[in-house]
Amino acid sequence: MSDDLEDGGIPEEEIKEPSDREPRLNKKIMVIVVVIVVVLASFSIWYFLLRPIPIRDLGEEIVDWYDPPYFNPDLAGKSFTVGGEITGFLRVNSTTFGPMVFVELDDYRDLSLVVWGKRDIKIGDYIVRDVHFEWGHYNDEEGVFSPQLNFPVLENEFHLYYQSLAYSQFGGLYLIPRDDPSSNATIVATLPVWAESFPLSLFNASLRKLTGRSWHVYTLSYEIDYMETLEQQTGNNGTLAFIDANSDGLLDRNDYFRLNLSRPLEDSSVFTYQLLVNGGVLGAGVLEGEAHIVMTKRGTLGFLDLTVPEETDVTWVGMKILSQIVTSGGVTVSIEVKNMWGDLPLEDAECELWSVSLALDCLTLDNGEVISEMGINVTFLDEDSNGMVSEGDVFEIEGLTNLANYSFRVKKNDNRLSGISWQAGLGATTANVPIIEWFESEILDFPVNRKYKLQIDRMYGMPGVFLGGDYQRMVVDIKKDGLSVLSFENLTVDFNQSVDGLNVTFEDADDNGYLNSGDYFIAVSTSSAGFELILGYVNTSKYRDHEQPLISWSVSWHTD
Repeated sequence: MSDDLEDGGIPEEEIKEPSDREPRLNKKIMVIVVVIVVVLASFSIWYFLLRPIPIRDLGEEIVDWYDPPYFNPDLAGKSFTVGGEITGFLRVNSTTFGPMVFVELDDYRDLSLVVWGKRDIKIGDYIVRDVHFEWGHYNDEEGVFSPQLNFPVLENEFHLYYQSLAYSQFGGLYLIPRDDPSSNATIVATLPVWAESFPLSLFNASLRKLTGRSWHVYTLSYEIDYMETLEQQTGNNGTLAFIDANSDGLLDRNDYFRLNLSRPLEDSSVFTYQLLVNGGVLGAGVLEGEAHIVMTKRGTLGFLDLTVPEETDVTWVGMKILSQIVTSGGVTVSIEVKNMWGDLPLEDAECELWSVSLALDCLTLDNGEVISEMGINVTFLDEDSNGMVSEGDVFEIEGLTNLANYSFRVKKNDNRLSGISWQAGLGATTANVPIIEWFESEILDFPVNRKYKLQIDRMYGMPGVFLGGDYQRMVVDIKKDGLSVLSFENLTVDFNQSVDGLNVTFEDADDNGYLNSGDYFIAVSTSSAGFELILGYVNTSKYRDHEQPLISWSVSWHTD
């Protein structure tokens, strides 16, 4: 063993000068470590803060599905990037703000993205969208909302808007809201389902403000304006106005309402209103309609194509009965297309005819016969030969049973676009109650017997009411010098009443067992007086707790 080692030293031949490679190696290691740290930090930031999150995560932040604040209040003021695969389109609508789509991501149906604008996405695409939360108002309720999500506002308002259209279709009067382009007011167009006009005196209007998230107008709402009849033109509080556009004194498709409504201040807030025409607990008007008005900071949000899912110019049309010919072989009816809002190509059109005992369909329309079943023939006449269902075209239907009730519709993709209901041999059913116009009372014998004829000039809305029915029926009241002498007497085929020096009999002029146009009363009195005969319509099958007439029509005569 050498002396050097024994002394604990290092052999001279092993002593080396320091190399410049070691610092460079250490620097490389440090750089690699820094890069790894930066990458890990960036990944952490991306994963925990910037990474698109699944929409399911936002769904878990809903603290209440029915009451405010809806979403977790801690989300207010925060934004998130949401990403996912498109697995469905829950709603596709044209609106007054442009196209709108509810997009389902990753098969999560409880919450969906709202995408505005022309749809350039499809199922299977991966999309990324920013979602922002803020405090806002849903009517009088304060909660946390996001304009980019369907819950709770847009989804709920879609259903309420659809409900109002369904109610209006049943009631015979569509009310379609939109912004007035020349002001901040809201316009509500009146669109009777059938091609029929009715006196303004038969309609009232109520404007209501909803106070919360409601599925029915009367549960959380209060009235802000009212018109007893549309002849009033302006509501009692000045918020509601009716415009008879052609000044004909009738409610028709040219008319509209103008409403001055408050708008919310926040982007995510929504106020909702209801316009009810002949609404109420009984809803006993000649026609009934309801407009659900969704008011945003931008203006009135309206859903334009609830009856036709794809984009199209076709909306609603009306129909009018041109003629009915009654023969021993049945009834032939000619129906004209009226008030067409956009023509419908024949290759896209279908039709259906139904009653309580039959249901017939045609899957395509062509110029000529389109249905021949069960002894009934339906023929389409393309009057202008344009290959469209358009205004002025005619449907002829042969082989109907006299006095039976029928309905006929034109539709597209199983969505009804137009139609009419009628009573074969009598006329169209275009209202919930009959409308009666009398001839002037006619003197048949005077002064010996003081005999008068009281004849119905025109009856429409309902073309006929069965004489002697249990639920839908006509009742007669008679007044003498303003005092009642006969009250609530059922009108039957053999009606014959004598009261206080007056005898009144009824004549079913066409002997069909229904009250309709042309029928009349004969009134004979023995004294001088002023008389009034009042016909009232009762329908306890629809309004079970309402035994009084829903509507009445009177004729007067004097035997002085």
